Amino acid sequence: MFAVLFAVLCLMCLSTTMADQHKSCHTPNMTGYLTGVNYKGGSVLTWAFSYDSLAKRLHMKSVQTPGLTPIISNKAQDVLMLFDEGFFYEINRTDQSCEKKVLHSAVSSMDVPPNATFLLKTTIGSGSVPGEGLTVSVWVGSIPETNDTPNMTGYLTGVNYKGGSVLTWAFSYDSLAKRLHMKSVQTPGLTPIISNKAQDVLMLFDEGFFYEINRTDQSCEKKVLHSAVSSMDVPPNATFLLKTTIGSGSVPGEGLTVSVWVGSIPETNATSSTSLTMGCIPVIVTYHNPTTIASVSHVEVETGIKDPEKLEVPSFCEGKAVEETPDGTVHTFFTLIL
Repeated sequence: MFAVLFAVLCLMCLSTTMADQHKSCHTPNMTGYLTGVNYKGGSVLTWAFSYDSLAKRLHMKSVQTPGLTPIISNKAQDVLMLFDEGFFYEINRTDQSCEKKVLHSAVSSMDVPPNATFLLKTTIGSGSVPGEGLTVSVWVGSIPETNDTPNMTGYLTGVNYKGGSVLTWAFSYDSLAKRLHMKSVQTPGLTPIISNKAQDVLMLFDEGFFYEINRTDQSCEKKVLHSAVSSMDVPPNATFLLKTTIGSGSVPGEGLTVSVWVGSIPETNATSSTSLTMGCIPVIVTYHNPTTIASVSHVEVETGIKDPEKLEVPSFCEGKAVEETPDGTVHTFFTLIL
């Protein structure tokens, strides 16, 4: 589920002329200690840290929390995070080795999330007794990258209410590699629709392109993917709207609790609303812009990937050059299926 970060920053960072506008602080270079408490997991870990606010680099080394029994953790004990570069190092200085891994979000406790909004100004401790209180500003933001969308297989149906089309696809989604394979299937009970949409598509969101595949004649076309947003995940700029129940919340087995997130897709001047189960499985996504009103429903979803080969680029597509995109054409998940 999405993490919600409450960043508490000293109001001394605000100029008196800007205080009423609730301008967030520019965090200084810092060294110190931070303690992370996982209330569900029951862990308490303390780290010595050094933070370069200009270069956006953070080093943390695990230290023993005073007064607590040492905790044996599978967490890395020595970490260097390079937020702007998008990766981090898990370091073992004893045997002079390290592992370099992808860092999927640049948000940390050192800074306020870019999408954060001002919540309130308050005092920790006493506001009336000198020296017994600290005035702080509280900011609330979302970290979409921390959603736990699982690997999935299932079916999705795209309904274009303006275009009158209803298309169903069998899909496999790798949430870590950000790869989605879709193959068009007949919608049960509906007359077959002759569509100019590709029938077999492999989208590589992180790489920024997709393949339209014809397995019969062993051919494919490689094209630019202009947006990494799909119905599988919430847009990075999304904000939480509400938690609600589809169906009945009072009759056992007759309702599904979902969280609803609203975000934008600038590439197509569109807005989307995504409903997720409490386990972060997408249920329905609505999509609209000046030319399209549509919805995408996910059904018969199972966690895991049944056929990993579907998410691999076919051998006959290897080495394909990216085709030139015609002027005015924008390729996104939504334009491909609706």
